Amino acid sequence: MVVLQYASRGATKPYRMAVVVSRKTHKSAVVRNRIRRRIYEIIRNNSELVKPGTDLVFTVYSDQLAELEPKKLQTIILDLLQKAT
Repeated sequence: MVVLQYASRGATKPYRMAVVVSRKTHKSAVVRNRIRRRIYEIIRNNSELVKPGTDLVFTVYSDQLAELEPKKLQTIILDLLQKAT
């Protein structure tokens, strides 16, 4: 469904984040952007969990994330984030 890759680059720099949703996931740009926005919002609301100086790349492989309940999506993303730190 979604994979998180991360790297550390120094604690003095702010964290950086990217969400990758390919065209193979869904043909519609509207759906791909909805998935991106939902993930960005979850991280923005829980930014205290992200260590400074961390690079995060979320790669989405399923278009089901666009229709997933907000609580379930938040649980998935935060679980990935906790495993990474």
